[in-house]
Amino acid sequence: MLRLFNLAVLTMFVFCYLLVFNVQAVQNDDDLRIKIVGSWAETIGGMDGISTFYAGGRYECKGWDSVSKKIIIEHAEGSWWIDNGKLYNKLQSIIPSSFPFQKALYIDIIVSISDDTMTLIDEKGIRYTKTRVSNDK
Repeated sequence: MLRLFNLAVLTMFVFCYLLVFNVQAVQNDDDLRIKIVGSWAETIGGMDGISTFYAGGRYECKGWDSVSKKIIIEHAEGSWWIDNGKLYNKLQSIIPSSFPFQKALYIDIIVSISDDTMTLIDEKGIRYTKTRVSNDK
């Protein structure tokens, strides 16, 4: 009887924790692979950008000056995959070739992907959100 009581208390504690902290169910890799396909906008420093993830595992990014909104600063292409809740981006080409980038493989932890937003944590532990570009899904 005591075990049953302890189990009930534990169940109630877990339920309350999830309710209070608004913990979302972890999305599996197959769901994430479907949800990521499309174009996502973000601002990094003085550059606005759109990353487009294609169903075949290819991606492309375009960045432009946030002030002028006209000058394309960079155009990059590569491949992407998701494994164990992490997004892997492998950079394969960038124009201009002199554009500074630190490495060819970037790995982000996927916090969530909804219809409108994608929240990630980069390798430095910084949480950021991209917004789906309208009419693109």
